[in-house]
Amino acid sequence: MQLTIADDITYVQPWDTVAMGERFSAHVMTRDVIAELEALHPSNPFVTAQYFAARERLGFEVWVAGVRGFGSDLSFGCGLFFKQGLMNLELEIVSLPSIASDSVFWPGLLQLCAHRAVTQLTLDTYGSPAGTTIPVLAPHELRRARTEYVVDLRGDFEARMSPEHRTAVDRARRQGMTTVRRRSLEALRSHLSIVNLPVIERGETAEHPTRLSDKIALLDSEAGELVQALLNGKVLASTLMMHSATGAFYQSGGNAPSNESSDAAHFLLHTTLLELRAEGIMCVSLGGALDGSAPAKFRLGFGATPRQLEASICDVGSTWKRRATQALALARFSPLRLRRMIGF
Repeated sequence: MQLTIADDITYVQPWDTVAMGERFSAHVMTRDVIAELEALHPSNPFVTAQYFAARERLGFEVWVAGVRGFGSDLSFGCGLFFKQGLMNLELEIVSLPSIASDSVFWPGLLQLCAHRAVTQLTLDTYGSPAGTTIPVLAPHELRRARTEYVVDLRGDFEARMSPEHRTAVDRARRQGMTTVRRRSLEALRSHLSIVNLPVIERGETAEHPTRLSDKIALLDSEAGELVQALLNGKVLASTLMMHSATGAFYQSGGNAPSNESSDAAHFLLHTTLLELRAEGIMCVSLGGALDGSAPAKFRLGFGATPRQLEASICDVGSTWKRRATQALALARFSPLRLRRMIGF
């Protein structure tokens, strides 16, 4: 997939002074700045040209933002993803770098939001460094703490695996399980059928169609690939793994409901970690999970280290636009409540 590459546009802040020693800059994508960002954060799969291409395919306008010293390279950076709605312009940062609370990045980001009339700013920390925090940026915001589990492949992660996990891997190997890596539509169908099963069994709605388009975009852009565990030709476990030069991220995964499938999930992830390490990957984020939950225990069993992070959604638009948006939402989902509020 080819990215839409534009001329470099730097958004220069009025408080840029030599005394501060740094400046905030935001760029429409250029080949040079993408290469600079990839070299700066080689272990982050959310700052690659392939991931940017996937987001562009989904209709996002993709920029790169960061902080530079005067006359020097980026000291850190991230992707900015703009999405225009009927009335609102949303800005999403999927993976924040570690940024000091007094950095020029934050006022620069808010001024960019005002300049472009952004109404909602979403700040996420998928694949972010440990301890990444977000200062209060707006009076109206929704904030949540999250825990991500990261396996360091530079050491002997197998020595850190739990005895139960090692037993499950050995059992699967004796049964003759194998793994395959692919990006086909057929593989994606089997992946979604497995990932959606626990949701369906809880009586919830299966995965939203837009999430399907997310996965197709990741596979088409080669930002990610499916890795699946097979026994006698049947897919028992599947994961969608994203890649960068030295890092990987477990985007989604699951196992089929059978006696062998639990072992298959262990075997699949163990085999994947070994293959990634052989390819030069140094760390793998297994994604987030609630503390104490079964998914968290599964991740910890591979010697993963919990990484405490946070995320927030900020209303940065004008008051009238926020109220108009709320009214439109009520008109769509709760018209009776809207009529009561306005006195009809």
